[in-house]
Amino acid sequence: NLFYRVDKFNLSNQTTISYTDAANNTVPFSSFSRMNPYEAKYAANGEIQKVLEENDVYNPLWDFIQKSYDENDALELKNNFIIEYRPITRMRVQGKFGFNTSRSSSEIFKSPYNTEFIGTESTKQGSYNRTEYRNTAYDGSVLVSFGEVSGIHTYNLIAGAQLSVSHNTNEGYSAIGYTTDQFSNPNFSNSYPEGEHPSSSVDKYRSASFYFNGNYAFDMRYLLDVNLRSDGASVFGVNNPFSTTWSLGVGWNVHNENFLKNGNVINYFKIRYSLGNPGNQNYDSAQTLLTYAFQYGSMNYFGLGAVLDQVGNSDLKWQTTLDKNMGIDITLLNKRLNITVDYFHKVTDPLLIRIGMPLSSGTPTYMTNAGEQTSQGVTATASYYIIQNFDK
Repeated sequence: NLFYRVDKFNLSNQTTISYTDAANNTVPFSSFSRMNPYEAKYAANGEIQKVLEENDVYNPLWDFIQKSYDENDALELKNNFIIEYRPITRMRVQGKFGFNTSRSSSEIFKSPYNTEFIGTESTKQGSYNRTEYRNTAYDGSVLVSFGEVSGIHTYNLIAGAQLSVSHNTNEGYSAIGYTTDQFSNPNFSNSYPEGEHPSSSVDKYRSASFYFNGNYAFDMRYLLDVNLRSDGASVFGVNNPFSTTWSLGVGWNVHNENFLKNGNVINYFKIRYSLGNPGNQNYDSAQTLLTYAFQYGSMNYFGLGAVLDQVGNSDLKWQTTLDKNMGIDITLLNKRLNITVDYFHKVTDPLLIRIGMPLSSGTPTYMTNAGEQTSQGVTATASYYIIQNFDK
């Protein structure tokens, strides 16, 4: 960690590097626990038996001494840089930049002498599987805040912007057919598993957000909160990448009124109401794109064959919800009894759903905006402290 301060500037940088390397058991403990403890695991000459005489049970010790392995490792690097400037006491300007990259891999090799392959033809004995995941992400933001307490007036204003980019890669393949477990490299394998081939996926995601938050309190009795955001994400159609969301909240601290300030029964009493329309962008980044899947068994004159995999929707919109909430918070009897009651009413329009498609379209489903969902209800919680000592 690095911290530096000069005049009205504060700079900090935090770097974290982590690495893990693990070797897992190739034979699960359950295989040993199920064995008959009175069954001889060794032959008369002291060698480990592959198959036990009783009921033709396979000996887990045999698999344990083979040159199978199950290994995985992971490396991650994180770096966060923050610069802060205070032109005046009540104002703060902050910039952040974050970088994160990670890589993880897994290798599993099963010896051709493993009991799992008894009865399998020699060209399919032994297996190797490798998967690898890589991620690189960037994140930058700028924030300006201003706050002040002036007599009975308290206010705080925050405005900012945030940009993020993420790139993920997944790769994997399997191989079978080893004549010996002395070499596990895929070069010594015979083929891919029947009907399988190497797999790979690439996922790119970008988002941008601009926001403003403000709150005001008059004599700590009457409260007002305002939030406004404009968010854009690559997971939505090019015709509707941005969505504007907002929220408004008001509150009344009844316990700060003169007629309750000196009361002994009510310690805290707040009435609140909020209205807003939050959005949701937790979706696959490729759902707006027209995509095709290659068919490795369908070669033609022009090369590798491909079929329609997904019909994109460039007009895909954000799923937004109009959320209304009204509630009260009460603390009574010297802060022993706490009661919270909320009434909520949510209307989601439009919904983001996947609908079925006819077989003639070439794809089974299609992502679109359709329908409306309404939910409402009342929630209440209460807690009471039987024993309470604030002096400790």
